[in-house]
Amino acid sequence: MRALARVFCGKVLAGLQQAFERGELRFAGSVAGLAAPGTFWAFCATLHVQDPLGVET
Repeated sequence: MRALARVFCGKVLAGLQQAFERGELRFAGSVAGLAAPGTFWAFCATLHVQDPLGVET
């Protein structure tokens, strides 16, 4: 199950990153700060090190 969760989360994260690079994402409200490239990429880096089931790796 963990292996499948990692693959799925990796694909979702890659899709978000591609959409960001193409300018297809809009951020509003409490996440508006993610519109800044440095903030977005830092946020993605935190997601990349987490275990998809909630345990940091």
